[in-house]
Amino acid sequence: MSHLMAGLMAERGLQVVAQSVRGTGGSGGVFDPMRQEQADGADTLDWIRAQPWFSGQLLSVGPGYLGNVQRAMANGSAGKMDGLALAVTLSNSRDELHSIGGFTLVGMLDRLPL
Repeated sequence: MSHLMAGLMAERGLQVVAQSVRGTGGSGGVFDPMRQEQADGADTLDWIRAQPWFSGQLLSVGPGYLGNVQRAMANGSAGKMDGLALAVTLSNSRDELHSIGGFTLVGMLDRLPL
């Protein structure tokens, strides 16, 4: 989510939490794509829900590398999230992300029209 969008949401009274995937964007740890997002997301959801400012509704918004972070976070988190707004995502993520036999950005990005 952009700083502009986060600011607009906060100005309208919403609580905004921006999380970087482990090992990216100043976050500690080692980036290990497609392996830790579900556990890290579950920890984040539990942390948010424990905050005194938590209103009882939780929505996730943003791209989170092609929506995979949000999908992973929602997987196994029944009742902890009220909605997802995926941005910059694919309708057939598995086929695209694994198009050359495994996860690579080249495999996915190579198919995008310029």
